[in-house]
Amino acid sequence: NKIKGVFIILSRRSKMKLCYFNYFLKEGERIISTFECRLKTINAFQILDKEGILVATNFRLLFCKVIGEHPHLLQSYDYKYLCSAEFKEDGEYLYAKYNGDPLKISQLDKDEIEKILLLINNEKMNNILV
Repeated sequence: NKIKGVFIILSRRSKMKLCYFNYFLKEGERIISTFECRLKTINAFQILDKEGILVATNFRLLFCKVIGEHPHLLQSYDYKYLCSAEFKEDGEYLYAKYNGDPLKISQLDKDEIEKILLLINNEKMNNILV
């Protein structure tokens, strides 16, 4: 999806105000890209299987569920704790582990998955070098 001015242009919805996501950002954090997707994760506390918006920043991935016109933050994944991120061609999804817990991001096309993987690797390297 594209970020244009004060809006995030969503392919399957219309557009959403970028400022709606600013509430979730930490100091120095900026939004790089957004993707509509489905997130499935299982950890010791919950099972999450939802459609929403994946927001890629320079520090982490944020997964938000849209209710009405506003996003609600459901999960946050710092790049430094993401490992084993890879594209699974058999089901066309991104698979990763976050603190040892499985994470599956689906309903994306191959180009979007590759963009997320590149972004994760680049931002992990940038944060290591800082």
